[in-house]
Amino acid sequence: MRASHLVETGGKKLGILILSRQPASVLEAISGLCCEAARRGVEVEMFLMGDGVLHLGDPHLEEALKQGARISFCALNAIQRGLDQNPQYPWGAEESSQYELACIVERADRFLSFT
Repeated sequence: MRASHLVETGGKKLGILILSRQPASVLEAISGLCCEAARRGVEVEMFLMGDGVLHLGDPHLEEALKQGARISFCALNAIQRGLDQNPQYPWGAEESSQYELACIVERADRFLSFT
């Protein structure tokens, strides 16, 4: 599905969940979606949990952040995967909880889940 199709829906907020490891092509598509959303004035909130937290250092997600996406992640899942050893998480990702995920879902006009 083209990124432009997903943001043409008129929604003002887009929520994205990354729950598992994704290939680079999917992360590139997510980054492109965030770029298109920013161009159209759509706010993007992204949440990483499960093995999705392993993408914290990925340059595609860094680009999404530069495009204005807000990225948070489940701190417990990060600790479980040994990521708690570095208190300086990459490029401004916010340590959070699954409660934040519930809030993102509630605020979103559209929600995408990459499982």
